[in-house]
Amino acid sequence: MCGICGVFGAGDHAVVETMLETLRHRGPDDSHIISGDGFAIGARRLSIVDVAGGRQPLTNEDGTVTAAQNGELYNFPEARDALVRRGHHLATRTDTEILPHLWEEYGEALPQQIDGMFAVAVWDSRRQVGLLARDRMGKKPLYYWQHGEALYFASELKAILAIPGFARRLNLEALQQKEAPGETAARLRDSTAIVDTALEQVRSLSLTLRPSVLDDLGLAAALRWAVHREAARAGLEAELALAPGDTRMQPELETACFRIAQEALTNVVRHAQASRVRVALDRNDGELTLTVGDDGAGFDVAAARQRAVAGESLGLLGMEERALLLGGRLEIESASGAGTTVRARLPLAAGPVAEDTA
Repeated sequence: MCGICGVFGAGDHAVVETMLETLRHRGPDDSHIISGDGFAIGARRLSIVDVAGGRQPLTNEDGTVTAAQNGELYNFPEARDALVRRGHHLATRTDTEILPHLWEEYGEALPQQIDGMFAVAVWDSRRQVGLLARDRMGKKPLYYWQHGEALYFASELKAILAIPGFARRLNLEALQQKEAPGETAARLRDSTAIVDTALEQVRSLSLTLRPSVLDDLGLAAALRWAVHREAARAGLEAELALAPGDTRMQPELETACFRIAQEALTNVVRHAQASRVRVALDRNDGELTLTVGDDGAGFDVAAARQRAVAGESLGLLGMEERALLLGGRLEIESASGAGTTVRARLPLAAGPVAEDTA
């Protein structure tokens, strides 16, 4: 038993490491991720075929096609021989390696060329196209979730649940599709409408709950106030590089940026064991970038995400959720003894709010 997961498109590549950790029980022998422009594919391996050389994911000769699979391809020997006769160079004896080469030969018709029990992920970097396929009987599981321009996938649902921004909800629409008495169907419709309204209100509240200091000072000045206050309380040396800009930004953008900074500063004070914190705010190429860094102890980012998913701490997920709700992303870089950098990249609204000069 092995496990695969990943994302195609404009998704959060860093979260694939967290997703992969939830699949540890499916592949205790090895864990590996290959990522690039537009994709990240990870695999956990239980070594059975080609123990020494079968590390997944695997690529074609020039690394432009990447593939991983959970399962077994029964026609692997015949398919491999046919590919070699056509001039393909295969470096291992594992069945997964035929997948990128079969993609080169057959493209989207690849599933028709393999026989077995399988869940397959293939990405073509030249064409910027991905393929997900499962065996006809569905013996090997494959779950997916589309979020905006990103398509996440995994061998188990728990890996999908580890993605920031993924909401757990009862599928009331599916219940409506089953035959039910008129009164029951009407109640299901009402319940669905109530749930949808509640979810929208919660998301709206998370964006619009606004600290009054933003209205009084504006984003740059409010951040300067917050940084100096937290630094003074914790005895930290503070370094700021805040580009004020000539215009005010949309209220929801300022709110999200300020709240992310607050949470990042709180983590520095409580956990980082740092002596210095630096905060930068910059606008460039239609994007607002907030950076909060420290010189502290650092931490295991994947393990922290796992704890957050388990409900031990919601701060990390809260920051990521705020960024995702605005179409942005959160990046975290940390290493033991090398400090931590939290970077939020948020798209700027097309029409800035004019500065109040009254």
